[in-house]
Amino acid sequence: MFRGGNLTPSDVLAGIILLSKKEKDQFIREAKIQKYYRLNRYTRPDERIIPKWMNVNTAAFFIKYAVATYSWPYYIYMNNLRGFRELCCCPCCLSGSSVNATEGDEVPSSFINGDTKSRRNWRAFKYLSKVKDCDLIYANFKNELFFVPFCVLVDHFKKTIVITIRGTLSLRDVITDITAECEYFDIDDLKNQPCHVGIHNTALNIFNEINSLNLIQKAREKNPDYDLLVTGHSLGAGTAVILALKLKTQYPNIKCIAYSPPGGLISAALADYTKSFVMSVVLGDDIVPRLSLHSVHNLKADILKVLHACNLPKYKIAWNYSIGILWNFEGNYTKPDESLSDDETESDTDPLISSISSGDSSKMLLENNSRSVQSKLTEVAIKTASTAKQLFTDHNQQNKKKVTLEVKQMMNTVYETYPELQLPGNILYIYRVGARSTKRSQVVYFCSKIVCCICNSGSINRVSDSHFDSRWASREEFRKILITNRILIDHFPNALEHSLKYFNGNQNFLV
Repeated sequence: MFRGGNLTPSDVLAGIILLSKKEKDQFIREAKIQKYYRLNRYTRPDERIIPKWMNVNTAAFFIKYAVATYSWPYYIYMNNLRGFRELCCCPCCLSGSSVNATEGDEVPSSFINGDTKSRRNWRAFKYLSKVKDCDLIYANFKNELFFVPFCVLVDHFKKTIVITIRGTLSLRDVITDITAECEYFDIDDLKNQPCHVGIHNTALNIFNEINSLNLIQKAREKNPDYDLLVTGHSLGAGTAVILALKLKTQYPNIKCIAYSPPGGLISAALADYTKSFVMSVVLGDDIVPRLSLHSVHNLKADILKVLHACNLPKYKIAWNYSIGILWNFEGNYTKPDESLSDDETESDTDPLISSISSGDSSKMLLENNSRSVQSKLTEVAIKTASTAKQLFTDHNQQNKKKVTLEVKQMMNTVYETYPELQLPGNILYIYRVGARSTKRSQVVYFCSKIVCCICNSGSINRVSDSHFDSRWASREEFRKILITNRILIDHFPNALEHSLKYFNGNQNFLV
């Protein structure tokens, strides 16, 4: 990823820290985005042509199926020690526990594949999704390279057959994620369209198993008028999109809800093609919908630029950032604009040069020496300072030109080698309009979470209380990776589920 730029891991870390300090506040970013829409730099989505079923209520309803596919690891994550005790013990010993308190008949073993003897995965899935045993068509909890767990079930409330696919949870899934070369396939009049090869292979394997077992036909035997919907989170979202593309020829009215899908997924032509049946849901600063080969190389270019504009050693950058994280204050790296100097002030940032060329240094010389020697020393100091300053400026300008040329060459190579892959369908963007009222240091925060976990008095994963709003977004908004403290937190399924539940309790929102 960072080869060819003479960057060490410490360089990358320092560059990311510096970029995080330059990142604007979320409210400033939102105002800037709206300005770009007014200036037509971004293409504003036409809400008149967006299908009516694509709204935040639909997204809030079906999120439970995408989350439930994470099964017992997610249940333990949400319930701490109680969840571990309930799922890892024998079911007969925990007949009164919440995970075993679901009603319904026992599912035949032929309906479930790849589960443990105690059916730990299915019990957790059933509890998280609130689905009945009789509504399950098929569940496969196997996890292999280019194959993730998925379930086929029937939702009678929405009159929908649901195919839900799990996201990244194992090392095999990570390998699938980073296999980011392009695979080409045809659909309708679109020929040789590129997509993410790892996700394409995963969708193809699930597609073959669904067809070989006739799962959709079995579900439609008793429910012929039900809709067909494919959903998933993260890797599962990307797999759901490509699976929906493959099922589109057989089932023209198929729908797809992709929660936090990968940014480098399909071509621009395919992204436009999927607008009639795919809705992508993105929360805040989530890094995954902004992650692609192009955005990663753009991040590399930004790191190169900010490192060459900084005059601080890397250990000071890391130290100040660590102190700021622990005690929740903005690290005062140096004097204003000293560590992140603008282009027009780069030449004046060297502390040695500035100390020599300043008026204060001349005054010190005048006070410490005789007046006869003062004038000569002052002239020599001024000439030396001006010469050194000119040399320093020329050196900076040469370095700046060298870095700019290197970045341009790198980006040209990227654009020529890799086609640009984008987010699918219509993008429903959820963002915060209010933050926590109190701030605590990370030390106090993590200590409180550990106490909650040990005492089982609360959940270690709880997200902060915030207010949310939603709008339709353009794909141009997600071409740059944001470096903030929420790029990973906003990708967690519980954070997205929490934000969508907010809209269920507050009906005054705009979609």
